[in-house]
Amino acid sequence: MTYLNSDKLLNQLEALKREDIDIFYNVVFNSLSSYPDEAVEDPSPRESKIQALDSMIEHFVEKEEFEKCSFIKDIIDRIE
Repeated sequence: MTYLNSDKLLNQLEALKREDIDIFYNVVFNSLSSYPDEAVEDPSPRESKIQALDSMIEHFVEKEEFEKCSFIKDIIDRIE
């Protein structure tokens, strides 16, 4: 099991999501922008990945961080 799939990391991310959603989405975005191919090729169901990415877009639209939205949309297009 890699660290990226470890229960410890997932628990920490869940806690961060509850405590500070903005920091959570920025951490996820930084990971996504560093490893976009892994996000596209991840074996998770396509619909789940797109739903998660759409949630990120909604968050960054509210924050008016449109460059991040554009990057995420490009990842969605690659998944579809």
